[in-house]
Amino acid sequence: MQYLDVLKRLKGETVVLNNSDERQLLEVEDDFIVLRGGNPQMLITEFVPVAHVVRVTRADYTGGSSSIAIDTSFSGGEHRRTVAD
Repeated sequence: MQYLDVLKRLKGETVVLNNSDERQLLEVEDDFIVLRGGNPQMLITEFVPVAHVVRVTRADYTGGSSSIAIDTSFSGGEHRRTVAD
């Protein structure tokens, strides 16, 4: 099973992105995923290339609940954009 197959099963779930922010996994395409989260003042929508997903973790707790984490090879604060001349 590949990350894409796992991610498709998680569509609609709330996930923790890079051990920091909760996001809802809205869409899973062949080359990117769409995550949405934020707060009442600012809604954040992120488009993350599937190639940047390095780990998907599910934790099952004894009380019956579970949580899902997605780690990527970069986080929004560390990613730098360059402009081509």
